[in-house]
Amino acid sequence: MMISFMFTLFVLAISFIGGGLLIGFENTWIQESGSIGQVIGENGDFKKIVGNLDANRIMAVLFITKFLGFLLISFLVLFLKQIIKNGALIMIILVILAGIDYAALLPVKIFVGTAVLTLKDWVNPSITLFHCSYLLIVSLVLYGITGLIFQRKDFHS
Repeated sequence: MMISFMFTLFVLAISFIGGGLLIGFENTWIQESGSIGQVIGENGDFKKIVGNLDANRIMAVLFITKFLGFLLISFLVLFLKQIIKNGALIMIILVILAGIDYAALLPVKIFVGTAVLTLKDWVNPSITLFHCSYLLIVSLVLYGITGLIFQRKDFHS
């Protein structure tokens, strides 16, 4: 879990610094001419969601979704490691799951596709709340199952 936390901080720091150097450190999302305002258009919904777009809330949402995504990957690897001893096969399974998500072969995202934020997620924050809940629940289920499998292993052999 600490590795997920550190990796999340690293990714967000690099993204923040890189984005700031390339575009600037000003939060243009809170302006109607920003990216969110362009997605919403002229229908007046911008004023309803502008409260969700302050810099602290954006950083918190990014941190939480990325952390839960990395946590899901970690617990899935631990779960698969209890069943499959071949590290290369585990990596292939992870790549296949990520490919299914990004190719949209299923109508819903089943793996870390739910940790990817789009502009629609900022327009409708309930989607992000659902995705974070999904990531947390699946991570806890994988953690629980992995713990049960680990406890039942016979260490005498």
